[in-house]
Amino acid sequence: MMRKKLDEMTITIVGVGQIGGSLALAVNENQIVRKIIGMDKKEVIEKVSAEKIFDSLTFDLESAVREADFIFLSVPVLTILRILPQIVPIMKAGAVLLDSGSTKREIVSLMKMYPKRILIGGHPMGGKEKPGFGSASSSLLKNKLFALVFPTEKSLEGKSAVLALLEKIGAIPFEIDEEKHDLVVSLTSHLPYVLSLSLSSLAEEFFSKDAMFKKFISSGFAGATRLSFTQREVGKGMLGTNSSFIMRMIDEYTDRLSSIRSLIEKGNENEIDRFLSKINMFHSELV
Repeated sequence: MMRKKLDEMTITIVGVGQIGGSLALAVNENQIVRKIIGMDKKEVIEKVSAEKIFDSLTFDLESAVREADFIFLSVPVLTILRILPQIVPIMKAGAVLLDSGSTKREIVSLMKMYPKRILIGGHPMGGKEKPGFGSASSSLLKNKLFALVFPTEKSLEGKSAVLALLEKIGAIPFEIDEEKHDLVVSLTSHLPYVLSLSLSSLAEEFFSKDAMFKKFISSGFAGATRLSFTQREVGKGMLGTNSSFIMRMIDEYTDRLSSIRSLIEKGNENEIDRFLSKINMFHSELV
């Protein structure tokens, strides 16, 4: 069982980009832990070294992990899957590891292979398209849902520490199983990313043929395509590890798109009005 209180702990944040950096800022601002270690690639560390947020910065994974009582793994999903087996053997006995990957099934499946370690799946439902520490904010995760998956009995030993940390930074913990998580985000997060990619791809083709299209870019187009700026590594992780649910949502969406096409083709003003009214009502209730 974890005996240390948060204010006695050393936290290592692996990946000091937008999410990891935001956690570091919030933890530092609220003086939550004893020590904050930041770990990332050398070129990233050099950019953040001037900040007075971290007690120490390193690009050496082993030294950063060995010292930690709490490890926050804030790197893309494919990187998590690659480095988790390197991290587990060098963790302190009783140390807690929480990841922030945007898909959970493959990560949690890997975590279950280490039933004697306190490994917890997480996904903060916050963030911006622009990556890097420069986009980090101490309030980025505040009042945002933070999904949590506890893969094993052992992982529950870290629950109190994780909940205490999330409470301190103002995030909202939400327990969910990995299957349901990946289904839900395939609609609310990953499908919008796919639609943004498809619209950007279509626009690229039209823009290359006729430059006039670029002069008429609307705020609607800019908003609908902003997700296509998502980091490639993040995008590859989404598409690669949640492909079955994403393809299911693409099929569902294609059906809806066909229905709307049919509605437009018929040109029945009353039917169009009823449809728009229904969607407007849904969206106003959602907001």
